[in-house]
Amino acid sequence: MYMDKMSKDIPHERKIVESIRRELKTLDIWHVKIHGGAFQSLGLPDIICIVGGRFVGMEVKRPVVGKLTEIQRAVLGKINAAGGYGCVVTSVEEARIAVRNANEGYEAEWKAWR
Repeated sequence: MYMDKMSKDIPHERKIVESIRRELKTLDIWHVKIHGGAFQSLGLPDIICIVGGRFVGMEVKRPVVGKLTEIQRAVLGKINAAGGYGCVVTSVEEARIAVRNANEGYEAEWKAWR
């Protein structure tokens, strides 16, 4: 019951994605929102962009209540293994950090995600 009340105060994933996309647009970063479907590979990140010539895949989750699936975790791992930057973000601020880290060549820190 408590979690139900608390989760109502947490923004929906769609709103978080919209906010991140607005920020990427202001930063003049090419990006695309991936919409899942029957004819698409499973586990692709919600937002794909190119930052400083580096492929970036952002899986957007709701803070506190969002869960990463095993397929999503595997895809992010493959992106990172290939030299891209695959990460989980829950806010515009985390997306800004991901953009900065990808641009500076850091490794993604997503492994601890639940």
